[in-house]
Amino acid sequence: VESAEAEAEACAQNQVLSPAVNQTVKLERQEQAIAVAAVRSDVEVLQRLQGRSHSDIEAFRSQIATLTSALPRVEAAVRSLSTELQGLQRQQTELSSSLKAEVAERASAEDQLGQRCWALEAIIAKLEARSEAAQAVLEERNGAAEKAAESLREVLREGSPHSQGEEPVMPDAHEKKLHDLVEVWQSNSQSLKHLQEDFRRFSKVQEDARTSFASRCDALESFVEEQRKRWQSTSTDSGSTRVSTDSASTAMGAEPSKHSRETTETIPDLKIEENRLLELSEEVASLGAQQQLHTLLIESIRRDVEWSERVHRASMMLPS
Repeated sequence: VESAEAEAEACAQNQVLSPAVNQTVKLERQEQAIAVAAVRSDVEVLQRLQGRSHSDIEAFRSQIATLTSALPRVEAAVRSLSTELQGLQRQQTELSSSLKAEVAERASAEDQLGQRCWALEAIIAKLEARSEAAQAVLEERNGAAEKAAESLREVLREGSPHSQGEEPVMPDAHEKKLHDLVEVWQSNSQSLKHLQEDFRRFSKVQEDARTSFASRCDALESFVEEQRKRWQSTSTDSGSTRVSTDSASTAMGAEPSKHSRETTETIPDLKIEENRLLELSEEVASLGAQQQLHTLLIESIRRDVEWSERVHRASMMLPS
């Protein structure tokens, strides 16, 4: 532009132009001056834009430097979070495996408990059968004693003297035998009454035990089913029963033995039945102790399951 202006001035000085040509030259110079002013304004705008671009580039460079300096911290945080995530995954896997093991143990404990219950019911049925048999034997012996006493009375009545002036005399042997038979019959009747009372008590205890056992089994099954559903819904992959036999042992062991000792000399078979009942009572007591051990085991498993659930909920609340 400056060179064009210089050339125009030189041409104006060296040439003598006509007025028309001079007017044309003036117009051209004005147009050139306008164009030069526009070019200068454009150059100034470009210079300002260049300065702004330089400032933006510097800001970008400072931001890049800040991000570059923060990158190691971000990488360390990512590594720490990855390590925590792996630890949580291991804990989740261990928790899932422990829950599966507890479910398997609970299932095996249920199976064993069911087997014990069947065995206990079989023993109770045997006790009922033997009690009924003992009652039948006592009734039969009471009937035999009554028949013997009646026949002895008839013999005594038939053997009494009917001659005039003679007083009836009771033979000593017959009197003693009748007295012994009456005592035996009374003892058997008393023993039968006590045995019937014991049998009724034992039947009531047995019915209460069955009712309690059934309700506790239902509660245990519902609890186990609820726990299984909860474990299946929360995991990635995934009380107590007691039969009281003390009262039954007391009802079948203490009182019958007392009354059986009174009739041991006259009825030896009753002692045998008493021993059998005592043995069965001991078996029932042993089964009751085993049931209590199973109850303690189930309570321990339940506490472990509750602790595992709390740990699982705490692990789920940690930031992912």
